[in-house]
Amino acid sequence: MVLDDNLFCHMLCQLVFYSTMFTASTDKTLGIWDYETGTRIKKLKGHSSFVNSCFPSRRGPQYIVSGADDCTVKVGCSSGLSLNF
Repeated sequence: MVLDDNLFCHMLCQLVFYSTMFTASTDKTLGIWDYETGTRIKKLKGHSSFVNSCFPSRRGPQYIVSGADDCTVKVGCSSGLSLNF
């Protein structure tokens, strides 16, 4: 999947309950998208290399876990990536 500026999307996750899609990208970010309109709601920064995977929480607050080539796993929320493991 190719995103804006020809960036490659490594992974796409859809959470139907929130009508939201999440992308892991080669630009070192996660994207939060409204799948009905196709517009990006937020871009989460925090990794220092390609982001390879992402998975959103299914209940409660909207968290997303991501893994990247920088050998880190991060937990993000609507305010941006914040917690390291």
